[in-house]
Amino acid sequence: MTLYNPQPFALTDRERALDLVEHVAFGTLVCTADGGEAELAHLPFLVDRARGLLLAHVARANGVWRRAERGEPMTAVFLGPHAYVSPLWYEHPDAQVPTWNYAAVHVHGHARGPMDQVAARELLDAMSRRFEAPGGWSLDRLPPELSRSLARGVVGFSLSI
Repeated sequence: MTLYNPQPFALTDRERALDLVEHVAFGTLVCTADGGEAELAHLPFLVDRARGLLLAHVARANGVWRRAERGEPMTAVFLGPHAYVSPLWYEHPDAQVPTWNYAAVHVHGHARGPMDQVAARELLDAMSRRFEAPGGWSLDRLPPELSRSLARGVVGFSLSI
């Protein structure tokens, strides 16, 4: 899978690209289903820069985690700010055409998973801390048996970056 990316707009700074991924956090995971067609999953991601990983989870019923179990290549697509650009915004609008400016990062890597239950629980806790307001919801609010039961329905995995 490739992306047309004119050289003047290419972002080659890995840290800036990961900054966008962290800011957007919600991406589209693209992998190949058994029949050869594209399989997509829209997911929240966390970036683990120290280990060079994107971390995510899916419902156990979502077969994407099986592809992670096999270490298959995947791509995570993150779309940042975007907007229409009118020729009227340029000094010489009659010499221009409209365009659309956007920021996007495609992360290509091999998936690994599933995470063990301890790592998956840590991922769910980390996601809650990242996306909840301070003092917001956490897994600790659930009775332990319910927490364990719900956690069994979730599979964590990672994507090398």
